[in-house]
Amino acid sequence: MIYPNKNRIFERFFQLIHHQVYFSQNYKQEFYELFQQKTLPTDPTVYICNSSYTDNTVAPGDNLFILVNAPAVKEKNQEEMKAYREVVYRKLSHFGLDIKSSLVHERIVTPYEIEQTFGAFKGAFYGVSSNRKMDSFLRPSNVSKDVKNLYFAGRTSHPGGGSPMVTISGINVAMLISSS
Repeated sequence: MIYPNKNRIFERFFQLIHHQVYFSQNYKQEFYELFQQKTLPTDPTVYICNSSYTDNTVAPGDNLFILVNAPAVKEKNQEEMKAYREVVYRKLSHFGLDIKSSLVHERIVTPYEIEQTFGAFKGAFYGVSSNRKMDSFLRPSNVSKDVKNLYFAGRTSHPGGGSPMVTISGINVAMLISSS
């Protein structure tokens, strides 16, 4: 969903660095709501990437990528996601970030869209969940067990999501290819 707002001025949030996370007050409750109740968390952990902090030429103001955990896809429910953004903005306002009033352009990407666009199982952007100690070790291997000379790198394969892990995944594959 895209919500343009041409009446806003471009703003920079000087308290935001390139990466920051605003954690849930009760991480265990957040994961209970996500995985047991299969609902959006009442107090989500919010990750913000502000790439314009590092390179202010990428946008005239800040270009924020905001990511929150969501349950696996049940159905396409755009209205629920639109309403949920208010929960996220309210949480950020408690930290002095009035992002909502500064929006020039907004796009909400739902788990349903991730599933449809990328073929990600149930909209799982980072692949297999890793909220238990052993889950990280259960990610798909970098080497196909079925097809010779087929390798996998990226957020859904070993070692997992996030820029450092995806980079390591690519290095693993490069080393595997060069040693074969």
